[in-house]
Amino acid sequence: RIDAAIEAGRISPEDAEARFDAVCGEGDDDDADDADDDADDADDADDAAAEEDAEGEAAGVANPHDASFIRGDVNDDKVIDISDSVAVISYLFLGEARPYCMDSADANDDGNVDISDTLRILSHLFNGGGALPQPFPSPGFDSTVDNLFCDEAAF
Repeated sequence: RIDAAIEAGRISPEDAEARFDAVCGEGDDDDADDADDDADDADDADDAAAEEDAEGEAAGVANPHDASFIRGDVNDDKVIDISDSVAVISYLFLGEARPYCMDSADANDDGNVDISDTLRILSHLFNGGGALPQPFPSPGFDSTVDNLFCDEAAF
């Protein structure tokens, strides 16, 4: 997914590496030079995080995956309810509009939007299914590596 974002020009390779390291805590620490580079990348990621605006979207970043969302809030009304489950079903089976943020529609965070997501929302609402995966219940960012993104034009 990161490669696709780089190829589409939504993020530079350097920014992608810094974000990956910041989220996953991984980096190449084989020698002192690489450790210094990793520290510089982490500083750059910290600087980017400091530039976030009040809604949590990174300033100057065109990567739609950086959009803040609530998992399960498929229709973006800031409430998780049965209409979110209906929105997934309508998209999948009735040819309705694509959800504004496919990550929000991926209620079980398995990297796919399918019938299991609508069942996960319904289970959360009516069957004591527990909390949905993060970001939930407050808006946030998805750290799961998948091919789902938010629609940049919707924000």
